[in-house]
Amino acid sequence: MAVYSSSVSTVLVASDNVHDAALAKKLLDVDFGKVLLSIDPVRMTEDFDHRKPDVLVLAFRALEKSVRHYLELLHLGGAVQSQPHRTVVLCGKEEVPQAYELCRDGVFNDYVLFWPMADDALRLPMAAHNALRSLAAVRAGWPAAQDLAVHNHRLARQLELLLHPPGEAGREAGAAVEPAGGGGVAVDESGAGGEGRSPESPAKRQPATILVVDDDEFQHKIVSTILKDDNYRLVFATGGVDALNLLRKVRPDLILMDVMMPDMDGLAVTRQIRAASRFSGIPIVIITGKREKNIVIDSLKAGATGFVVKPFDRDTLRNKVAQVLHLA
Repeated sequence: MAVYSSSVSTVLVASDNVHDAALAKKLLDVDFGKVLLSIDPVRMTEDFDHRKPDVLVLAFRALEKSVRHYLELLHLGGAVQSQPHRTVVLCGKEEVPQAYELCRDGVFNDYVLFWPMADDALRLPMAAHNALRSLAAVRAGWPAAQDLAVHNHRLARQLELLLHPPGEAGREAGAAVEPAGGGGVAVDESGAGGEGRSPESPAKRQPATILVVDDDEFQHKIVSTILKDDNYRLVFATGGVDALNLLRKVRPDLILMDVMMPDMDGLAVTRQIRAASRFSGIPIVIITGKREKNIVIDSLKAGATGFVVKPFDRDTLRNKVAQVLHLA
């Protein structure tokens, strides 16, 4: 068993919320001798460089913020590229599937359900202990230059993603997209829109419009079946070009974007939408059958709000849609 000392190991909690950071520190202080906070956005990179933590706890309320913060450390920091460390990301209940995928694919090392606080308050310090055991094992067998070179190569690839901010690619094409106007677009007639229901609430009087972009019509039927009992108006596009043309006619509240399409891949379409300022605020959830780490990172870099991996079940898609539309 790898040997480590919790009394001398450094745990750094990074957060944009003072209360959340203090709560995480309180839970960790019981077992760890050096638990430090990094809550000043101006000094977060400097905090990591100076404190060189063994475990980095990312305590941002939005999972996407944790991803972006870590990528910023890789881009701007020096110590993060040479300091062996482990990452633990905190997440909300609705973000657990995405947090699991990020850890499974190697973006982070572990996740902890933190909001709302679960009954298992010891889960966070346990994750830190496991992270230190893993790190100790790596250090014990670290063959100097070879593994470190592989480690730095992985970091360098992530850094390359930061050299091309969202909206940079395809800016000229994106500028041609006109502001969304009136209707005139065929929508799903299976009842998913709920337009015939009595106006029992503002949400039902004005159902949210969801643009589903996928070249597979069978996938259209799946999404329609899953969301048929919810108060949404569904609009379907059969490809990237079709989606950009539809944006001239209808402004959706949410876009569900497939990645693999014959004319344009979903990430390229997402970048074009993000490049047009009038559409930059529309949330885009990437739907992909690939689970590789680079797909997750590329999706966030393109400007995606979130992602769902196919095949997805009914609850996963409904919860993600509700979460993004702030209806959960």
